Amino acid sequence: MIPRAKAKRKLEEQTADEEAIAKFDAEVASNVVRAPASKKPRNEVALIEVVNIMADEIQKIYTEMGANIDDANARDKALVLWRHMHLNGHVRARDVKTSLELCEEHGG
Repeated sequence: MIPRAKAKRKLEEQTADEEAIAKFDAEVASNVVRAPASKKPRNEVALIEVVNIMADEIQKIYTEMGANIDDANARDKALVLWRHMHLNGHVRARDVKTSLELCEEHGG
């Protein structure tokens, strides 16, 4: 090891660090892989709407069973269920018009 002054050694280390950081930044910038942009269908329902509808239904089910659940817990359950269905079951919520056929008793 060649003896050097502290200031010179510190300057060399700082220069080496800056060069290493610049090299790393250049490598990171050149290796960016982008996925193709996926288009969301126009009729797809927003996540917040799906979770709100599911939370309301969860609260109705709890009420029918004689129990209570507050809004925050119902929304949490709805969000967990939706994430599971959406990510694992590839389920999507879309706004689609359907014809509703009722029986004579409910058809009016």
